[in-house]
Amino acid sequence: MTEFDDRPEPPLRPFIEFADPDLPEESDLIAGFKDKAGEIFWHPVPIARKRLHELFAGTPYRVSMDTDGTLQPWPDDFWDEDGFMAKLDAGILAKAQIDELVTQMLDLSKNEPDIGEDGVLVDFRVLLERLKRAAALIEDEIERRAARSLRKG
Repeated sequence: MTEFDDRPEPPLRPFIEFADPDLPEESDLIAGFKDKAGEIFWHPVPIARKRLHELFAGTPYRVSMDTDGTLQPWPDDFWDEDGFMAKLDAGILAKAQIDELVTQMLDLSKNEPDIGEDGVLVDFRVLLERLKRAAALIEDEIERRAARSLRKG
């Protein structure tokens, strides 16, 4: 039993799906919110397949991290200034801080089961070990640089 077990289900859930589920290869997408019964609430926002293709297709992305823990996606074609600027303007290349991403992930997974096939505890433990290894690497680098600075100074 967790502290989240007794929380009510949110009244609306975000969704993104094909506008025509019978023709997913050709269909544009729609995004919006659905109520508890799975009915679309209000007017969904259309997303043109062509626009998605222009922004994503054929462009592998990688993520870089600044020394302060800020993450930012970068398309491998970022030398294409027009394409890069279009992605930047569309908010696709938005920066995020690592602690904010963890907070967001925890918030999004609060209603997920703890154990079982879809349980999150195993994943949380894996994440924690990765973060501990990353923190140890950073601590080692801080010590190495501090010692180097003392030798130079």
